[in-house]
Amino acid sequence: MIVSQSDIDSFHQFATRAISERGLGLSLEELLEQRHAEQEREETIESVRRGVEDADAGRVRSIAEVDKAIRDALGFPNRRQVSFRP
Repeated sequence: MIVSQSDIDSFHQFATRAISERGLGLSLEELLEQRHAEQEREETIESVRRGVEDADAGRVRSIAEVDKAIRDALGFPNRRQVSFRP
């Protein structure tokens, strides 16, 4: 992974804030882990926000459409063709 100046600046701001809030007892590895967790949290929140916006705008698919698409992609039979009889 190529690191940009922006990445370094962002980590520096995070590390400075983390050390001032949590004290000096953090290793570089712990800071990196915490930054990664924070980034994942931010990405998850943004993804949920986009999903809510899509739903509000009517950009959704029914469960039946999603089920069919997944079954088609995996080569599974359509739901109405499935039989559980011996």
